[in-house]
Amino acid sequence: MGTMDPTFNPVITDDSAAFSEKAVQAMEKERQGMQLSESYKLLEEMTDYRNSPSCKEKQQCSLSDAKDTFSAKYQQEPGVSGPLKSRQLAG
Repeated sequence: MGTMDPTFNPVITDDSAAFSEKAVQAMEKERQGMQLSESYKLLEEMTDYRNSPSCKEKQQCSLSDAKDTFSAKYQQEPGVSGPLKSRQLAG
């Protein structure tokens, strides 16, 4: 396949520390506005999260208590780790 059109390529093209910091702050601010505690608690119940590999092997047993971490690194897509990243549910 060919190269992705830069207009639609979601990687960060600004290498400055100021941009990275501003982008991470914007993602954190947006996340703070989300009220996800009740949704996370319901999701924990529905998925039997206490018996998941994340809980048993990594001792990450609460989605609502965990913290999301954001990244904005040059030439990479913006990133998130923590409960907001749905893959954590799978372990």
